[in-house]
Amino acid sequence: MRIALGGMGHESNTFSPLPTNIEDFNVIEGGKLLEDEVAKYLIGEGVEVVPTVYAWALPSGVVSRSAFLRLED
Repeated sequence: MRIALGGMGHESNTFSPLPTNIEDFNVIEGGKLLEDEVAKYLIGEGVEVVPTVYAWALPSGVVSRSAFLRLED
């Protein structure tokens, strides 16, 4: 079994005039995702874990289109 590991976390506030840009995100990519406890568990169970990207930011304004597209890529 193969499972892709990744995600994006952000609480958007549409009342904030300031967008959330790529610089506002903490980003973990590739092999660093395999250091996560969930990944370690899955690997221990024989699952092939495919790391992608995980990004999160503090609550703030809506994510800018350029930030979203960069994380999506």
